[in-house]
Amino acid sequence: MNESNTNRLRRWEPYIYLLLVIVAAASIAVLVGELVHQQHQTRRLAVQIQKQRTDSILRSCRDQNKRHDTATAYLNQLLKKSGVSAARRRQSQVQVGGFINALAPKQNCLKLAQRTVHPTPAQITRQRSE
Repeated sequence: MNESNTNRLRRWEPYIYLLLVIVAAASIAVLVGELVHQQHQTRRLAVQIQKQRTDSILRSCRDQNKRHDTATAYLNQLLKKSGVSAARRRQSQVQVGGFINALAPKQNCLKLAQRTVHPTPAQITRQRSE
């Protein structure tokens, strides 16, 4: 390489380095932007999953409460038709009602969903020990 070509190359050298710095900075900016976008998508997905969990818990709880109410109403209807005394009817309602509550307890669905989806540290510890 002759001296004139070397001088020309040296004259462009700062501009070449500047171009490399600009390309590197643009690449970093794109990567950071992609990382922020991925974090946003991850958070949004986590919120959607929590909402689906909450909806599922609420639906299941309401179905269970409905079964509880249906079974209790059916029990009361049977006892009324049975012709037994009022005292015996109340005793049967307590006994069978306890059985119904054991199988399908009526619950506050909103509190259940809140406890399940956002448990307290004490609940988490209790779940781990079970």
